[in-house]
Amino acid sequence: MYVNGKPHMVTMDYIMDVSEVFRSKNPEDDLVSFRLSYYPHTLDSFREMLTEAFEGKCKQTIYGDFKPLDEIKDPGFFVHVVEKLK
Repeated sequence: MYVNGKPHMVTMDYIMDVSEVFRSKNPEDDLVSFRLSYYPHTLDSFREMLTEAFEGKCKQTIYGDFKPLDEIKDPGFFVHVVEKLK
């Protein structure tokens, strides 16, 4: 969703086949659907929010598709690991 021409909300619908995990008697129960909605932060703005949340007392490492950022050109997703410092 865009607001005033800028990305404002990303909503993704998922359908998962859980038949390998849960053996149900009804095949319709083997499909589970859910929706994820989130705000499309930039890396820098999200890093700043985490720094603020930890009052600057944290070490942050960001991965792209579970790899260090210098190993991947265009990741599909990011993983933020935050270590609270004493």
